[in-house]
Amino acid sequence: MNLSKLLALCTAALAFNVATAASAQKAAAPATFDINNPDDVVKMDRKIQSSLKDGEEIVYYWEGNVYTRIAGEKDRHFFTYWGMNIRTSKGFQDPVKGSGYRHVSREVLFYRDPVTQQVVRT
Repeated sequence: MNLSKLLALCTAALAFNVATAASAQKAAAPATFDINNPDDVVKMDRKIQSSLKDGEEIVYYWEGNVYTRIAGEKDRHFFTYWGMNIRTSKGFQDPVKGSGYRHVSREVLFYRDPVTQQVVRT
């Protein structure tokens, strides 16, 4: 698969997951946690990292610019970038340590030419 097809596929997956997540968030009741309860602290951390639902995929997306920073020179726009991360987690109970979760994450980042927006290959 070439990079332009991969980028298009990632964009489509992101759009689908953002739409799905937005509708799910409207229906879900807010959870409350006790910061003094160790099990709730684990749940809070898991909620920040992914989802409290085992196997539910969460998608993060970011984009931005990279500039050169060389003393005595004007900053130059070097690259733009586009990236996304898909993650999920699954909770478990350890007989000694208590509540926990396993986290799996995959990420892709593309550096792009600031003028043509083509993926930089070298």
